[in-house]
Amino acid sequence: MRAACIDIGSNTTRLLVADCAGRELTEIHQERAFTRIGQGLAVSGTISEAKIREVVTVVAGQLAAARDHGAGTIRAVATAAIRRAANGQALVDSIAAGTGLTVEVLSGEHEARLAFRGAAMTLARAPVGRLGVIDVGGGSSELVVGLAPDQIGWWASVELGSGALTELCLASDPPRPQELAAARSAPSPSGVAPPRSAGWPAPRWTPRHWSARWRS
Repeated sequence: MRAACIDIGSNTTRLLVADCAGRELTEIHQERAFTRIGQGLAVSGTISEAKIREVVTVVAGQLAAARDHGAGTIRAVATAAIRRAANGQALVDSIAAGTGLTVEVLSGEHEARLAFRGAAMTLARAPVGRLGVIDVGGGSSELVVGLAPDQIGWWASVELGSGALTELCLASDPPRPQELAAARSAPSPSGVAPPRSAGWPAPRWTPRHWSARWRS
């Protein structure tokens, strides 16, 4: 079966078209556009009308590309910036009106679970014991511990990603040493307390440990 996914993220909007056979994916086509939905969101709390129009145009183009490449099933998802924006539903509604495509806004938990499965299933051999996955996105980062390929024991979704950190701390290109120092010492957001499942205790990651993992 040939399927496609449009991933509307905080920094980019991506398309992947692939042939799916069980757990195996064979890439047919991929593309991305730097739509930067999360830019300025921390200040305004909303997505501008101009940005909504831009994203609708990008999604329409990617939808056409998916169909041109023979995708029979096409799914669209959105992540941190859209679920955090006060008018995120307006973007979802505009995409539906402009393209006919229904966009699913992923919760932090769903995003974490998909990140774990996606990373675990790329491994040639499943590791023995617990696997940790860190997915750094544009507007959030997900930390997951579980057993490959899809048994989740613990997860956390942190409202800090590469785009948000760049906007907050990195004004220069390349960044100045003091800007990098500020990024490394950026405080961990308040919404870190994670749910737990399967009786697993939360890993003992403090903000300092998180910063070190970010740098790596």
